Amino acid sequence: PAAPSPAPAAVAAAAPQVEHVSGGGAFDFDELDDSDPVEKAAQASNGKIQTESGAAAPVDKHWSLPEESLKTMPIHVAVARPRKLADVVDKVVPGEFWGMEFPFSPEMLQEWGPVWLTKAMHTTGVLPKDNEVLRFNRFDVKAADVTKEDAENAKWGGAGIKILMSVTYKNSSGDPPKGMFVKIPHPLISGNERTKNSGSGQDWSETLWYNIFGGRFGVPPFRTPRSIYSEMSRQTTNFIHIIELIPYGQEGFDTVGPGEFFPAPEKYRDWSLPGHGVDLYYAHTKTLAHFFGWHTNTRKTNDQMERIFMDAGTAEWCKRKFAETEAVGPYNSPARDKHWLKSLSDDPEAKFVMDSLAAQPSTYLAFLQLGREFIELTKHVFPQDLVTKSYLDKVFGEAREMQMYHQEMKYHTKSIPEYYAIEHPNAQVDNAFYWRDEAGAAQCGLLDWGGVYAGSMPNCIGNGWIGSEAPMMDEHEGKLIQLFVDEFAKVTGLRLDKEDLHMHVKIAQGLVMAGCCCNTQRIKTTVDWKKVKSRKDKAVNDNFLGRCYFVQMELWLTMWKKRSPYLAFQKWRKRMNLPVRLPPNGA
Repeated sequence: PAAPSPAPAAVAAAAPQVEHVSGGGAFDFDELDDSDPVEKAAQASNGKIQTESGAAAPVDKHWSLPEESLKTMPIHVAVARPRKLADVVDKVVPGEFWGMEFPFSPEMLQEWGPVWLTKAMHTTGVLPKDNEVLRFNRFDVKAADVTKEDAENAKWGGAGIKILMSVTYKNSSGDPPKGMFVKIPHPLISGNERTKNSGSGQDWSETLWYNIFGGRFGVPPFRTPRSIYSEMSRQTTNFIHIIELIPYGQEGFDTVGPGEFFPAPEKYRDWSLPGHGVDLYYAHTKTLAHFFGWHTNTRKTNDQMERIFMDAGTAEWCKRKFAETEAVGPYNSPARDKHWLKSLSDDPEAKFVMDSLAAQPSTYLAFLQLGREFIELTKHVFPQDLVTKSYLDKVFGEAREMQMYHQEMKYHTKSIPEYYAIEHPNAQVDNAFYWRDEAGAAQCGLLDWGGVYAGSMPNCIGNGWIGSEAPMMDEHEGKLIQLFVDEFAKVTGLRLDKEDLHMHVKIAQGLVMAGCCCNTQRIKTTVDWKKVKSRKDKAVNDNFLGRCYFVQMELWLTMWKKRSPYLAFQKWRKRMNLPVRLPPNGA
């Protein structure tokens, strides 16, 4: 992790004072510290951990931000969302965190050039005032158009344009980062996900993450790149995130040696990884446990993360609901189950909360129907044992029954304080980076914080594993759950019940299936399906959105063979003593 950089003038007085050590103040990927960050935190003196540079960061088992700094940030400042995106996306306005105008396209960044970047880095404190950026050396634009069949573009995700940069500085003052990774929004064109992403709020939460947890106020006890400059205008929905560039390996995954980085894994291409990515899943699960444990420990001492990522009303409900639940009985007890069931009828807030968490069953049943129709259209592309009428009737019949309890299942998981967490919403193995330690074991760091919010651990884990290949996950799902339980206990002292956690993970997977079915409408006409023979065809594999939304469906069908969410749902419904509620006939 990076040693925190000096804070800007607005909050400098309140920021922790951390010595900047020459030669390693940045996230030093070239000299990896292979010790376990959690063990390291536990062994460090004075409640501090040591970064690679030797600088002490004021973070160990929990985190806090000076209240003076928190009050200066535009976290919950109300900003009216644009009624018509096309009217505002080309406007240049000052950002909300730093008050500077900022570029939001590759052309603008090149035109504004080193002068603007120097000012930005001076403003955030990453670059000392006696240094400056002289020139851009590398300027490699990726994922400029995710609607096209392009193997290189398809490697870089669909949430924005990426730019890989290197720069030359006037001098070495401050040991500034030379490699940079830039993320900016896609243009507003048909076929990409600009409208969806801009409307979801995910870019604002990523801006919050990088400005607060990207190094200015210490670093978390898991690896994540340091932020250089992160800014957004919710008025226009434009943003720019500049973070340190990860030196991904350039050779194959099976040749990574001790102290070396893996190449960047690609979304929904686990089939191309050795062992279908099994090493990455174990490393990723361990890091997720440390991430969640860090937040669990933090909320024992302060509510700042809740104030950052939740509105006041929701935070107050969680506080009240969790206290009520804990008073009824211990974690995973029959007393809690009975109380929760009784709350469905007795708690006047229950219906309101469930309606805020999920739509009515009819919406999800309609989504499932769209998925079934898409499969019928593309049936020849799937392995044929997955698309027989009898098997599809079984899968979709069971999935439809689950949706009748969609609100209750979400509400139940949300009501369990031990499962509550600040959630990485897209925690698939590609939204992380990996290296091998000196012993040759795979280790993991987290990135891509778009949409981070207050959710639940089972939801994050379940959604993170939907991109896994069946042969790997059929064998390892239970083992990965056990690893998570063990690592979480190391960090927090709380041992979760493996079977209960596993049940809630499977429930989360069953719930998200309906949304994946809806996603198929985005690729129904963008691919010439008559010419496609399998998901590995270029028309699918080299088209980012086409690959994601098609492969989701195939992996759902394979999951249902041996790891069906329906089995967990049946267990949950019987345990909670809920009546059988069958969906209506037809769509």
